[in-house]
Amino acid sequence: MDKNNLYSRQIGTIGTDTMNKLSNLTVYILDLDTVGLEAAKCLCLLGIKKLYVRDTRKIDNSVRSTNYGLYESSNGDMVDISTISYLKELNPHVIVETKPFTNEIYTEIDLLIQTKLKSIEKYNPVNLNNKCREYNIKYILSINVGLTGYIFVDFGNNHIVMDNNGEKHKSNYIKNIYIQDNKTVLEIYNSKNEFYSGLSFKFTKPSLDTIYTVSTCNQNTITIDEKLDLEGGGYDIQNIHIYEVKSSTKLKHTTLCDRLGSPQYPENVINIDSYDKTMSIMGDIYKLLKKPDIFGKDGMTEVVINKEVEFPIIGCILGSIVAQETIKITGKYTPINQELLLDYSDLYNPDDIYKKCLDKKLVSVYSYLSKSVIRYLKNINIFLIGCGALGCEYLKLFSLLNIATHPKKNITVTDMDNIELSNLNRQFLFRNIDIGKSKSETACKRIGNLNPKMNIRCFTKAVGEENESIFNRSFWENKDIIVNALDNVTARQYVDEKCVLYRKPLFESGTLGTKCNIQIIIPNETKSYSETTDPPEKNIPLCTIKHFPFKIEHCIAWSMEIFNKYFNEFINDLLELSKGTDSFKKYIHKIDNDSVKYEKLELISRFISLGEISLSSIILFTQSIFVDLFMTPINNVLKNH
Repeated sequence: MDKNNLYSRQIGTIGTDTMNKLSNLTVYILDLDTVGLEAAKCLCLLGIKKLYVRDTRKIDNSVRSTNYGLYESSNGDMVDISTISYLKELNPHVIVETKPFTNEIYTEIDLLIQTKLKSIEKYNPVNLNNKCREYNIKYILSINVGLTGYIFVDFGNNHIVMDNNGEKHKSNYIKNIYIQDNKTVLEIYNSKNEFYSGLSFKFTKPSLDTIYTVSTCNQNTITIDEKLDLEGGGYDIQNIHIYEVKSSTKLKHTTLCDRLGSPQYPENVINIDSYDKTMSIMGDIYKLLKKPDIFGKDGMTEVVINKEVEFPIIGCILGSIVAQETIKITGKYTPINQELLLDYSDLYNPDDIYKKCLDKKLVSVYSYLSKSVIRYLKNINIFLIGCGALGCEYLKLFSLLNIATHPKKNITVTDMDNIELSNLNRQFLFRNIDIGKSKSETACKRIGNLNPKMNIRCFTKAVGEENESIFNRSFWENKDIIVNALDNVTARQYVDEKCVLYRKPLFESGTLGTKCNIQIIIPNETKSYSETTDPPEKNIPLCTIKHFPFKIEHCIAWSMEIFNKYFNEFINDLLELSKGTDSFKKYIHKIDNDSVKYEKLELISRFISLGEISLSSIILFTQSIFVDLFMTPINNVLKNH
């Protein structure tokens, strides 16, 4: 399996340097209920180096309800031993092992993730956090209590954030430069000025050393509070280029012990709009962290605890967030500071709880949802359009909620695409042996193994005018909810048109790198999808430009990037090389990105290897670049697909 192709989309988002750091991480996860399993699943897909898991419980039906990786295991088996076979399937490049939790573990790992609270002193979260501090290891605690979720992150006193947001460096070409009132004004070509006051930047020439700060800016100009020497400073207006410099930040986190002194309002709160309720829940969480054995006892005010059991949907949310925090160990993105609270206790109605659990596999769902809600979920018809990264996750959650288990109800899935290698990194229902097969057929078969009682039917057709004989009036009228997991606006607008026509609720969502959007559209209550306007994209994603260009602006952005690389940066590199070896070493060592440094050196090495500079050597070099850009990638596509 080609690792570069497997991780191509991910590398396009986080960069080669971050991917290299990620692939050298070793992580230990304590316990494998939904939070732990979801975190483990995501880390395997992300491509860390090694994952240790530990959960010595014996499998029973209550454990199965919170671990979707156990569907082929027998009751009585140990949870971690049964789960690693599932995790190993996800990515053969990741080493997955079970390992006893001893002091020796701290010398091997970079991160400890704890997902359950236990009364045993060895697993007390305060003690574990302090031990991680002693060994300079990152620590994440993530627990799901009923309909409430909590995350605590401690990256220590000296964690360096190299790139706080992961956004592409802002850059621009200068049209004119002049002095006004002892300040330097830069006129830019691009009217969509993405620079802002306080942003740091450098000139590509005359010097890479000096960092300037934007004082003020408007649509067409940038001002700095310095009077540059335009005459003697070498500021040649032709092709002068400026680019953003991201400054590193040192974080100083507090320990869990320090935070447990008194409840604090967490910086990240999801689905709670009451300060008093938030603080009350935090008080309950802190009581649990201090004394886990009070589960199910008096003294709780807000947290729903009638038994120590997770709600799997919330567990999946928490586990995926924990995996995203793991990426931040590399210095990319800013970690959670330092607590996150998520609460859906408004779903809980103790007077209407489905106490008679007919299906022991779903004990966690039946513990918190009302009879009316469970009845609704069993008797719903859903149309899921798209079976990629989002579609696979939707199917998993539908399965955990026991949706469409009534004999006359079903979940209908359609996706016209077949599985490719790059899909395996994000679409966890697919394996290497599935490459070339239908996405919808493969996903439905695998999710059917997870929950055989759920009724699923699949299509391999696009939703559009060409297939209205299949997705006709009768089809749309029979559906209760439409769920979009699409990757283009045209298809979204078509589905939205049908939802408006047949008055169907539409759940719309999408992802772009590490960002996402969600839109719930209810007939006669909200705007339709087509009535809303997305803000224009400031930047085209790098992975789209390099791997999947499908618009003219993608090609333009790619060509501008190529032009800058070969006709600006490369020429500057050669000029620096002409100043002598010692000067060039200082110049190249100032570049803090190893992949960028390697690209520059590799390109210069190729150029020098052709001998003395002459017309023939320049032609040969140009031909080799042409092959790199316009021949080799095309041949690779033809070979791979």
